Amino acid sequence: MHVSLYIWTAPDFLPSRPLYDFHNFTIPREIMTPLGIAILGSGIFAVEQHKPGVEACDLLKLVAAYSRSTASVTKAFGDSNVDLYSDDSDAGKTLDDLLARKDVDAVIIAYASSPPISLW
Repeated sequence: MHVSLYIWTAPDFLPSRPLYDFHNFTIPREIMTPLGIAILGSGIFAVEQHKPGVEACDLLKLVAAYSRSTASVTKAFGDSNVDLYSDDSDAGKTLDDLLARKDVDAVIIAYASSPPISLW
């Protein structure tokens, strides 16, 4: 069985080139190690969409979660077998510590922007 890994890259913008190039690589499932995922945020979308999505995919492994408070990250991710991080945690469990982990390959940022961010 093979798994397709899709990678989008944004090349240097030139008017004669497309904004995005698309590459498709096929990797044998038996040699692929699951990617370590961290979720930043403990709101409803993080808990009801991102967490179950990561847990359902055998190519991903939820390894850590972060929220501003220990209470919120424990409520959202306490039932998972992941390391919990927060601003009010003891030393070694801050956001900087989470981002420095070698086993975190990707981070899902599940925070609402308030006020909305203007792109123009």
